[in-house]
Amino acid sequence: MQWTTQQRRALQYFVAHRESGPAVSEYGWKLARAALVHAIAVSVGVYIGFVIDMPGLAWWCIGFGIGTIVGDIRYVVSAARNWPLVAEVTDWDRVSQLAAEVEMAP
Repeated sequence: MQWTTQQRRALQYFVAHRESGPAVSEYGWKLARAALVHAIAVSVGVYIGFVIDMPGLAWWCIGFGIGTIVGDIRYVVSAARNWPLVAEVTDWDRVSQLAAEVEMAP
């Protein structure tokens, strides 16, 4: 089977987190980078909203930006909390077998 880059990363993730599971702190830089992108997009939206004299658009952009950042944080926290269940239902022998196949594939 031909493995995509995303599938390879997912297998590496499972192998690395088999024992302890992911920690919320591991996602710090990823969340910070996403928050920066959201902040830039919100800033542009607010600027455009006030330039064309539509403060409703500016407030909508602010609310949308805050909502997406809170959603990202909530997703990461939820993934960390659900890890014991994921670890329990995962066939770790199969994960190890697939990881070995991926390492041997070109």
